[in-house]
Amino acid sequence: MKKQLRILLAGIAMVASSSGMCAPTYGSVVVPPGVYFGAGNPNGNFNIDTQNGLELALRAKNRTPVGPVLIDGSSGVYSVDGGFCTSGCGSPKAKWNYEFSIHTTDGSLLSNYIFRLGVDHDPSAGTNFSYINPVTHWADNAMDGLLGIQNSQNISFGDTPGGPINANATGLYDFVLEAYGANDLQLQQLLAQVDITVQVVPEPGSLALFGLGLAGLAALGRRKVLK
Repeated sequence: MKKQLRILLAGIAMVASSSGMCAPTYGSVVVPPGVYFGAGNPNGNFNIDTQNGLELALRAKNRTPVGPVLIDGSSGVYSVDGGFCTSGCGSPKAKWNYEFSIHTTDGSLLSNYIFRLGVDHDPSAGTNFSYINPVTHWADNAMDGLLGIQNSQNISFGDTPGGPINANATGLYDFVLEAYGANDLQLQQLLAQVDITVQVVPEPGSLALFGLGLAGLAALGRRKVLK
């Protein structure tokens, strides 16, 4: 199960921390000249890995301008509503975005590294990742010179790695961001890595309809008993 895997990974992170590797942290990403924020979207905290002169971060956040500003992912799991945002979002989009931030902390250039962003398309306990290079995949990345990039993407967009994810498909989706040296073409030495899990739950309207359906069935059952 993904939950068991997350517990295992947390244990590995603790061991790695004791051996000189850094365990992920949770909070804001600060880069010159300030904090990366996607325009027009409510923002929450990132899951962050900072090591080997790099800062990698991922988060899930609301696409809709209404509702809670912060989607809490302090456990590494972000819980979001399924369904589409149709008010204040332009064309219909999924109610949540995934967002990445990449920044060097030692002044080195992004061109010194190979980056991979993986998006899981399997809502079950398993995973099915599709990978892209986030530096080159999108033309609208927010750039901090040549030292950092940021972007916020909706899962319903066609340029989602591996294709769009069904906004109504509930379950667990993993996202991972990795960094390797530019000369490590076989991707054998991982320099930094951060991951999150997004738990998509039924949209409140669907739950209400489901509840009404159950209530109707219960009432029907009572009428049959009274006959």
